[in-house]
Amino acid sequence: MKVLFVTFSSSRYDGSNVALLSLIKGLRKLGVDCYVVLPNRGNFENDLKRARIHYVVLTRKLLPAWWASPKRNPFFDMIVKILKVLNIGLFSVLIASKARELDVDLIYSNALVSPVGGVAAILVGKPHVWHIREFIEEDFGLHFDLGLRRTMKLVDRMSCEVIVVSKAVRKKFGRFFPKSKVHVVYDGVEANLKQRRKKSRKKIILLMVGRLHPNKGHSDAIRAILELKKVGLKAELWIVGNGSPYKKELEDLVERVGVKNEVVFFSRVPDLSSIRTQADVFLVCSRSEAFGLVTIEAMLSRLPVIGARSGATPELVHDGKTGFLYTPGDHRELATKILQVLRNPKKLRRIVEKAYKYAQRNFNAENNSKKIHKILLGVLKRC
Repeated sequence: MKVLFVTFSSSRYDGSNVALLSLIKGLRKLGVDCYVVLPNRGNFENDLKRARIHYVVLTRKLLPAWWASPKRNPFFDMIVKILKVLNIGLFSVLIASKARELDVDLIYSNALVSPVGGVAAILVGKPHVWHIREFIEEDFGLHFDLGLRRTMKLVDRMSCEVIVVSKAVRKKFGRFFPKSKVHVVYDGVEANLKQRRKKSRKKIILLMVGRLHPNKGHSDAIRAILELKKVGLKAELWIVGNGSPYKKELEDLVERVGVKNEVVFFSRVPDLSSIRTQADVFLVCSRSEAFGLVTIEAMLSRLPVIGARSGATPELVHDGKTGFLYTPGDHRELATKILQVLRNPKKLRRIVEKAYKYAQRNFNAENNSKKIHKILLGVLKRC
């Protein structure tokens, strides 16, 4: 079986690319020939080279070949949409040409943000699988140019099967497809991660990892730090991620709240495992997490997780069993949860170990690859 994977980012820090790399490694062990199409140059190329995965870079583009956009001025928006249609057509033709050249059996879109994989599949008469890894509006603040209902009709027509990363994503999009067409397959994570170090120090390190965006809930964590400071707990919040200009808003919030000495910003770091080993608690404050690779990585690092009770996070973090949940927007409840975690180390050790085993069992990279391999085999038989 030859599969051409179409990804819409060339950054190694994009969660969809991290998941794709793990998936391809597993599929190759099952005898699948895998090829990747990148939209432009980027550091994800280095990861593909190291893994000896065949890839092609399409072009240097002026606009992304996406069919989702932020809201703009109506006149400007109309111009951008016209240019995007041309760009989508160009990319689709280039992908179709590459698919013919490689003589692939199937085209696989690695995200919902662009239709070029589906259009290319139609052009070459090959089956197409769509892997939906995002909410679009809730997590990225984007809106479908054609509207949700029309877009989903096209996704349905262009896809033999649809894979979603969580039940939360299925809840949003599943109603637009036949029930049998939609498959929930959680992303798999390689389990050989560095473990949290046992340390005896006075300062507690709270860690957040991810894109800086209002939906990620950093403000909850920053305000929670103030609550901890009020009760005399020496804690530091480490925020890892990029996201200008929102970083400036967070820095201003830190100043206003009065926790400048307790909050540290890091840009993207080459080795997140090393950062995790130094932390005491991992925070997932996102209002709309479609899955949460970093959540599973924290569990596999034996790092206790406190997450917002929203999106797909409750599917991964079971309150009081594999971690702890709080109401998004309620920074006082978050602070209370942090205190509860730290004041009962015996219970915490049990939960951390249970979370580790749960993550190993349910978010295993090998099992993830096998499930998707089975879906792909079914596609080749039916489509």
